[in-house]
Amino acid sequence: MSSRDSVFRVVWGPQRFYLSLGWKTLIAFALVVFIPMAGLLTITKQTMRDALENETAQGLEANLRSAWNAYQRPLEDVRIALVQDADNDRTTLYLQQRDAAGLYRLLERHARRFSFVDLWFAIDRDQVVHGRIRGELGEHYNFGSGLGRALGTLRENLITTELLPRALFVSEDPQRYAELPPLVLAQIIVVPVSDQGALIGVKLLHGNQLLLQQIQNQLTIERTYVALLQGDQVIATAGLPDEPLPPGSQLDSSLDRAIEGGQVFSGQLEINSQRNLVLAEPILNGDYQSVGGLALLLSDDKISTHIAQNTRHVYGFIALGILLSLVIAYLAYRDTVRPLHAIVAAQNAFAEGAHDVRTEIITRDEFERLGAGFNRMAEAVVGRDRRLTQYTTLSSLVDLSMSSDKLLQGTLDKVIEISNGMLGVIYLLEEGSNRLTPYASHALDLDGLESLKIGEGVPGQVALERESRTVYVGDKGTELALDLGVGSVMPRHLAYYPLLYRGELLGLLLLGFAKPTPDDERVLLDYLARQVAIILNDAASQRRINDLLTRDPLTNTANRGHFTDKLEAYFNDAQRYGTDLALLMVDIDHFRAFSDRFGYHMADVVLTTVAGVLNKAVRKTDLVARFGESTFAVALPQTNLEQAMTAAEKVRKNLIGTTVAQLDRERVTISIGAAAYPDPAIQSPVEMVRRADEALLKAKHGGRNRVEPAA
Repeated sequence: MSSRDSVFRVVWGPQRFYLSLGWKTLIAFALVVFIPMAGLLTITKQTMRDALENETAQGLEANLRSAWNAYQRPLEDVRIALVQDADNDRTTLYLQQRDAAGLYRLLERHARRFSFVDLWFAIDRDQVVHGRIRGELGEHYNFGSGLGRALGTLRENLITTELLPRALFVSEDPQRYAELPPLVLAQIIVVPVSDQGALIGVKLLHGNQLLLQQIQNQLTIERTYVALLQGDQVIATAGLPDEPLPPGSQLDSSLDRAIEGGQVFSGQLEINSQRNLVLAEPILNGDYQSVGGLALLLSDDKISTHIAQNTRHVYGFIALGILLSLVIAYLAYRDTVRPLHAIVAAQNAFAEGAHDVRTEIITRDEFERLGAGFNRMAEAVVGRDRRLTQYTTLSSLVDLSMSSDKLLQGTLDKVIEISNGMLGVIYLLEEGSNRLTPYASHALDLDGLESLKIGEGVPGQVALERESRTVYVGDKGTELALDLGVGSVMPRHLAYYPLLYRGELLGLLLLGFAKPTPDDERVLLDYLARQVAIILNDAASQRRINDLLTRDPLTNTANRGHFTDKLEAYFNDAQRYGTDLALLMVDIDHFRAFSDRFGYHMADVVLTTVAGVLNKAVRKTDLVARFGESTFAVALPQTNLEQAMTAAEKVRKNLIGTTVAQLDRERVTISIGAAAYPDPAIQSPVEMVRRADEALLKAKHGGRNRVEPAA
């Protein structure tokens, strides 16, 4: 496009008189509204109501989806915990032997963890209760329609909502549940235990204000209320003031019929002489029959008030448009459309990428100013785009797979490069403390920087208040009574930015500049600081995800899956390059006795103690993993069998010298089996594990607390 083609011109002659854009706009508006005036007067109100009601209904539907998520979410953690116990051989043994004490301990542990669950049961395949927190054993109760599916051939674990008899709750606590109706609504989670029976948790919904408050917190539309329905009345709400349907309220017959028939209800109901928008969906049991409902209610006052206000405004504008349209209708088209077309054409060309497009409009009115404003805007956009492109490329320039130190230093260097700064420091908030520690610096000696306490000095105040702050430094030689955190370095302008991600303080970014930065540049610097916070959070999230996939959460060692993958890689390297590879299988002696005598907590302490001893004893190139309940595996690259035996003996002796608190005088010992490659009997990682495991069994049979090599 040539320079002449890139200019859009509208030039009036010198005889042109001034007419304000306001008059032109009003005249054009009058022409638009004059013809459809009669119809607009009659349909405006209904059109706005329909639009507002439709928008509100869509908002209620979205809120109802959130309400269902909040309704189901609490029991998901319970299900996971019960599934873990159901897969435990000990749980199966408890049910086989009808061990009431063992089942009580198991259920009581879950009851302490999930206090919002009211009842806990362990039943056999005949639905006879053999374990519970309180109440009689040997009873047969009706747990609803979902139980058959859980105990059937598929043995699926499920969460369902059922109508349960009051007797089930009274048998557990007669005083607490005496006032319940004959049938009550409850959520049930059923997890089958092998083919022996099932573990069951029951959460009472009748009067469950806590659950409804959790659901209420998920709603985003103002003055929306949630209610839980059973039969023809409300059985639970969030307990908020001015609720349209408090607990015990009778339902409108149309709402009751819809829920009872398993249908969604969406419409308006008059409650206490006031119209309300109501959206309700049925709650289905295990047989997909309606046993209750979840409803959202929104007062109609908000819609009516909004419509009345807008209707008055519309009527006023229509009257004004009619009056002005009779005066100067013709000028509106001539004086408005041509310069407007020129400006729109320039805008469209600019939007399509022709950033050299400008306007030339001389009309002696606001359009002339608008054309000049477009030109200024285009120049500003082009310049700002160049600058913003630099600022928005930070995240693409940083590799999250780098180590923490390299990631922080690389991020800071890029920030300095983009912002034209002369110095910088990234401080990170130490976990569990209120101190900011420098982790990366530019143009400063990192070792010479000290950690900062939150609340002290300018950096500490910025971290405490979580708001960026700018400090202008005087001429060289000026003494400052401020703790700037940068020693004797005196740039002209220091900027402190808290590194926040979703309201959480991650650290602090300090930048120093040779000259003060303009206001628009500070906005970009704030944006840059947010990018740094996102990078820090993403890097931390990546590390947490990797730990979840590869680490055992209790002992902080590798899990079995990760260890198996790494052992295969080590074995392939040993075969390819002809190097040594050793494997130790370590098992805690009499581990079940510790668990039985001192409880699960002390068993966990024993596991973490052994894991700590192993981690301290091995090299950084070795890999320690939890391989089974009480078994650990240690891969030792570049290690032969003799060296592995020496390392194993060192671990065994170190553990004997380690005291475990709360175990009285009991000593923790381990048995270790060792295998090494090359070995004619070992041609795969699986065979290597088998050989080491055989050596471990030999150590066990040989009296425990010893190390045995593979034969």
